[in-house]
Parts: sequence; structure tokens; C-alpha cells
Amino acid sequence: MATLVIHTQGTLVEARSHHLRLVIPDGLRTEVPLIGIDRLHAYGKVQITTQALVVLAEAGKEVAWFSRGGRLRARLAVNPAGGGVAVRRAQYHAADNPVYAVELAQRLVAAKIANQRAVLLRAWRQRQDLTDEALLERLSQAINRLDEVADLDAARGVEGAAAHAYLTAWAASMAGIFPWNGRNRRPPRDPLNLLLSFGYTLLANEVQAQIEAVGLDPWLGFLHAERAGHAALASDLMEPLRPVLVDRLVLELVGHRRLGWQHFEQHTVDAQRRPERLDDADSPEDVEATTAIPRLTDEGRKIFLTAWERRLVHEDAEDGTTTGGRKLIADQIANFARSLRDHEPESYVPHRLRT
Repeated sequence: MATLVIHTQGTLVEARSHHLRLVIPDGLRTEVPLIGIDRLHAYGKVQITTQALVVLAEAGKEVAWFSRGGRLRARLAVNPAGGGVAVRRAQYHAADNPVYAVELAQRLVAAKIANQRAVLLRAWRQRQDLTDEALLERLSQAINRLDEVADLDAARGVEGAAAHAYLTAWAASMAGIFPWNGRNRRPPRDPLNLLLSFGYTLLANEVQAQIEAVGLDPWLGFLHAERAGHAALASDLMEPLRPVLVDRLVLELVGHRRLGWQHFEQHTVDAQRRPERLDDADSPEDVEATTAIPRLTDEGRKIFLTAWERRLVHEDAEDGTTTGGRKLIADQIANFARSLRDHEPESYVPHRLRT
């Protein structure tokens, strides 16, 4: 099963019995059987008719709407887990336990830093001249320091310091193809930050979908603070997976020259425009009065999304079994839900990448 990604601007999605008909502006029509997809992602100005939404919902297909720049706007979650009362009750009970929250944060951040370290080690196999033993030792020490943190702020501090050091080395591993002046967002102002933000948005959507599928509350987290419109639990559980699924993908696409300057264009955003027309900004207040920010070209977006989907779904040619990122995410979320439901917090083991 796969994701149907539509990013051609002006495309109309209609329902035709057990098929979807895609009508693009030049009049070309394509029919896609529902049996071949399990979700639909629409980017930018893509229109989906009410009838098509009904057909998708009845078939149990998730629909997600993104801005053209990749910001998640809305999701249609079909038949979320109805038997999740027990696991949600356990989640709410755990959220009231500050000791549990700190212990969970320690495990999540430790796994994230370990995965960052593993990503660098793998990248440096091809560029041994970049190997920085001092940085590797700093990251190992950061993991050890997590055993001593007494509250969430301390855990966040360790995570932030490690991320800053890691990302500098991560960007350098791509031989200076794109400039790097640190992490920035809302909106991202250079190609590498744009690719990271785009990938993290896609990852958050996948994680939230699995959280809802097992009956957990995506809005109540532990490491990340609650705020309106923020799926805090999704942010929590995706932390160890950021380096594994997104950072490695960007390294591959940029390092192998599959994405370059020709796949980006400057887009001028006027903060005085109506919010619904700010296709590439998080919100009007996030940009200056007139700001030029990068965005992927249609070809660049296609390259990234195709590579992302391949990373999520891998089917073994011999036995037909499916592995890959999507299964990893589902297994991690199921493991976490089980640890809450069975009151065995230590049984949740965040994924760590082998080096």
C-alpha cells in the first residue's frame, strides 16, 4: 500500500466508483484505483470534491492537506481507535506523574543523541577527513549526563546543546553544497533548513496518525509543553526518529547531488497578505513585511517526496513483507502504548540506529 501524493497545482480530485479521477489543469485525466493506496496527501491548491472525500472515508483512507511549502494544515483521520479508553486513561495518569515524565524524557533524548551520533559515524565513513572524535565524545557525555537530570528543563537543555553541535557537523558532511548558519524555522530561510522542516512535518504526520490509531491522545505529551494546535505527544515520540528518517534522507539527497540549487526558488512573502494565502509561511507574524524565502520547485518536491515514500515503505521482493520507516513508526508507537497500558514504562525502548 502507498501514499498518493498530489502536488500539481490546480489538480481536481473526483470520485468514480472505486477509483479516484485526477484532472490536472491541462485537461489530462488519470484514474487511480482505491485498492492501491492507503492515504492521500494534497499539496497547495489541490481541490478534493465532497464525493471523493466520502469515498476515501468509507474506504478507510486517510487524507492530509499541506501547504505548497509542506506545512501540515489538516488531516482527515478515518475511524480512529475506538478501544483506546484504557490506554488514554493510563496516558493521563502518567502525565500527572513528574517522575515518569522525566524518565521518559531521558530515554527519548538519549536515543535521539545516540542516533545523531550514529548518523555522523555513517556519514564519516565516506568522508573520514571530517571525523571529529571530540564531538563524538561530547555526544556520548551528553547521553551520560541525562542520567543526572532532575527535571524536564534540564533534559531539554542537554538535547538542545547536543543538537547544535550535531547539526553543525551534519551540515559539514555535505561538503558545503548549501550554506549553514544554524537551525532556523517559521519559516526556514535556507535550503537545508527547508528540507529539515519539510521532512519533520512529514514525519510528525506519520507519527500522529499512528498515535491516533492505537487510541492515544496526540495533544498530551511529556517532553514537549502543551500549547494550542501542537500535537505534543507526536513531537515527543518522533524525537529519536528525526535523525534516522529525516536527517539521513537529506544527507543522501544532497550529498549524492540529487537535490541542488536548481531545485529551489526564492519566494517573496508579504506579511500583509491574508493568512490563508501565505502558502509557505507558518503564520503572518513569523515573517517580516516582505521576506524572500526558499521553497522547492515542483521537480524538487517530487524528488523529495518520492525518496521519502521509498524510505517509509520497503517491500521484500521474495516474500512480500513490508519493512521500512512506516513499520518502524507503527512498532514504536505500539510499544509505547503497550508500556502505558500494562503499567511497565521500562518496556518502552526508543529505537536506536546501529552504527
